[in-house]
Amino acid sequence: MPIVTQRTMWLTSTRFSTAWLTNTVMATLLIQCFDNFQQELWRAWTRTGKLYGVEKDPSSSFQFRLSNALALQTSPLVLT
Repeated sequence: MPIVTQRTMWLTSTRFSTAWLTNTVMATLLIQCFDNFQQELWRAWTRTGKLYGVEKDPSSSFQFRLSNALALQTSPLVLT
């Protein structure tokens, strides 16, 4: 095999490996940044009760609805 062809093949394979490695590193960094952003968003949501100006509705939680349902079942029915 001629030397020029060998060098071309080596350069092509090296370029492909470098591109693959760069893409893998960039994807990993992007996933890490998104994960950090999601965690910070959740911390802000639980700390302030607000997310982008929307109030957190306590009546939407499962625990709140369950306690209301149990309170309704155990409370005496008053008829007037």
